[in-house]
Amino acid sequence: MKIILARHAAAEDKAASDAERRLTPEGHEQAAVMGRLIAATVERVEQVWTSPLPRALETAEIAAKHLGVIPKIEPELAIGGELEQLCWKMHREAVTTLMLVGHQPDLGRLAARLLGLVSEISLKKSGVCIVETSDPARPVARAVATLDPRQYRDILEGREYAPWMMKKQVVGPSSSSRINVR
Repeated sequence: MKIILARHAAAEDKAASDAERRLTPEGHEQAAVMGRLIAATVERVEQVWTSPLPRALETAEIAAKHLGVIPKIEPELAIGGELEQLCWKMHREAVTTLMLVGHQPDLGRLAARLLGLVSEISLKKSGVCIVETSDPARPVARAVATLDPRQYRDILEGREYAPWMMKKQVVGPSSSSRINVR
């Protein structure tokens, strides 16, 4: 199973409460670029699960448009959710590729748990960490990549390649067509 851990994109600094923070215009753009990157480099994402908080839900909805799936709200991805329970849900789901959209430090803790690490992995806003595992309920998974959002455009425009890709793909900035490069 390939698990794509994606932190929500840039959100408002202030709102009535932390739980009500929404994406900024920059966050909308980050989420769209993240979705394009994943669509261009991952063969097929079967499901997208998201935290119910607006900033994560908006990120998931924007990114999922590029993936052709409808996000499902997963309460365990909310801040402070039960990561062990989430791992068992992923185990029972048995999909090939699953994207999870949530928050730090929880996603970093989940990545560490899947990889059998002691300390959490740091993800920037709209950052992505991809792991592969035969069973999310039992660590140890294999880290495929942790990407900084500043790399996304370079990957999409062919100046850099995503480490999980079998072949280098070049996707033009205004085109959705793919050109494989060996």
